[in-house]
Amino acid sequence: MTKDTAWWKQQGWSQPPGSQRVLYWRRSDALQVGAPQRPKPPHYSTVTTMLLSLTTPSGNRSALPPITRTLPQAELFHRAIVATAARGGRIECPELTGKGKDGKPLHDHHAHSHTIPVDLGGDGRIDHILIYAKMGLGPEAQRAIRGSRETWRKKGPDLQVAVVGSGDLEMLRRLFDPFEKQVKALLGPPEGCRVWESATPFVFPRFLKPRGKNDYKGQIQAELASRGLPETTSIEVVPDLTNKLRHFVRRRNHGGVPAPVDDGYGLRVMFAEPLSLHDQGPLALGYAAHYGLGLFRACPG
Repeated sequence: MTKDTAWWKQQGWSQPPGSQRVLYWRRSDALQVGAPQRPKPPHYSTVTTMLLSLTTPSGNRSALPPITRTLPQAELFHRAIVATAARGGRIECPELTGKGKDGKPLHDHHAHSHTIPVDLGGDGRIDHILIYAKMGLGPEAQRAIRGSRETWRKKGPDLQVAVVGSGDLEMLRRLFDPFEKQVKALLGPPEGCRVWESATPFVFPRFLKPRGKNDYKGQIQAELASRGLPETTSIEVVPDLTNKLRHFVRRRNHGGVPAPVDDGYGLRVMFAEPLSLHDQGPLALGYAAHYGLGLFRACPG
């Protein structure tokens, strides 16, 4: 078994010593082959909401990114799924890019995907990414999201990504403890909530003026109107909340124009009637709202 063909031929053997020929029979058509069959990609029905979990290779929660890095983590993951959808070519996935086939922005600027890192564990660490698109996430977008198994962070090994669930926004309410409390704050009760306050800093999308449509109330009312939401009856800048949110990253690093002013605010807004987010998605307003800034949570009544 350790000798090669040249050796046993030099010894006068016509075949390896100790071996014998054995004949087998087969059907005449046994070696016929057909055209190769490509596996069909799984079919996904359009959904509006996908929730993904983030873990570290060691499983250590304290190594997850702090919630203050909401914006850069959202940008990094969005870049990853867009690259996966593009496959090295031109991407045509408006729900991810916010642009039509002609390359122009969609008419409804807020119908495409919001990539929102969230802390469902309540420990100040980003443990999930919520992706919501009012226009729906089609099969191509879902394959790109499901195909992105890792994402980066500022320091340490890459983060592992796994899909937890997909469907409509109400799917999140079926999550078990310890996530139930954070989901209720993110979505508000099913019947709606009148008072909402900042979970991430609100950054004004335009230069802030002392009066007129570009004062702080005018800009917030315009943001609500652009999403088809009702006006507020009260808008309050909360100093303690603003101070609590001061460490959040507020500037985009990958594309997009910078904010007019690098200031973030903690707000409390009140509506005349309870605001239900059943068909609206998470309440996110202002600069970089598609990447987790300007996110609001319901205040218990």
